Amino acid sequence: MSELTTPTDVLPAALVDSVAKIKSFLIDSKEGASYMSELPEGEQYKEFIDQILNLWMPVYREFEEQAAKLPSHLLSESKQYVRETLHPHLLGAPFVARAFKKPRGYAGDYEMMNMLLRPVPLGNTIYDQLVHLMNVLPGIPDAVRNRNDIMRDYLRIYHADFAPEGVFRMLSLACGPAWEIERFLKTAPAGKIEITLIDHDEEALTYAANRLKDVARELSLEVELTLIRESVFKLLKEGRQGIFRFQEKHFHVAYSAGIMDYLSDNICTDLIGYLLRSINRHGVFFTTNMHPNHGEKYWMEYIFDWSLIYRDMDALEALSPVGVNRVFADDTGINVFLEVKPG
Repeated sequence: MSELTTPTDVLPAALVDSVAKIKSFLIDSKEGASYMSELPEGEQYKEFIDQILNLWMPVYREFEEQAAKLPSHLLSESKQYVRETLHPHLLGAPFVARAFKKPRGYAGDYEMMNMLLRPVPLGNTIYDQLVHLMNVLPGIPDAVRNRNDIMRDYLRIYHADFAPEGVFRMLSLACGPAWEIERFLKTAPAGKIEITLIDHDEEALTYAANRLKDVARELSLEVELTLIRESVFKLLKEGRQGIFRFQEKHFHVAYSAGIMDYLSDNICTDLIGYLLRSINRHGVFFTTNMHPNHGEKYWMEYIFDWSLIYRDMDALEALSPVGVNRVFADDTGINVFLEVKPG
């Protein structure tokens, strides 16, 4: 771009217009919020937030539609323009700020997941709280919560199958805050439960472990925790060298939710094969990926600098090195699940 041109000279007018509409919406929202001392409570809170989202989603979707049409050679200029135009109105919101700044060094850290799974108002001002809620309630965030529901239900089902053996052994890779495990434990499952948590982020492991210990103590559950701070790449490297961290055919359930969104096909296939070695012949491995046709990825990429590798059901099924037991999409259409049994 020459010194004599501006982004609005080279970017499609429809995209520029969609960004202008978002900016105008945010400015109007900030002015409206300035007259509020606090958010309403109870049913009035829900009605108020619904009204905000009903106004927000059309301008949000228009931006997504226009960003999807953008020629690839304009991608860099468009991202810079969108961030320079909108970030001053967005970065006061805790989720937007954390997603973009990535204080743990990577996207989707455990605290970002906490914000998505616990969508409550956060922020120093009413306006910041509203922007936070606009980014943690609709669309992909709702799909993240639905994914967590399904994972919790998986754990309940397989615990019921294997609890008669006297101990239920499970492994969570890239565990993050381990909300699904906490929610599973809150159902007060019977018998001994051995939980192995793996994450490259020690802070995430500590957070998850403390939460699970608190639940186990409160409900007098027999829970044994093993924490492993390691990256997927180190585990796979060790596996190629003949080093395997786990007893073979040990776990009843091994799973990872979300890690496939960041890994290449080859790494995903190697990882599934690696984890299948740890599962007994009646057990199961399951994982998830986000579907490419959900129509909400550009806000993530432009505003949060957060990119994923999307896969549909066929692409996710093709990652498995063995026959697949089941592949399906959830009700949101955004989450795709893969279930593999070693037998």
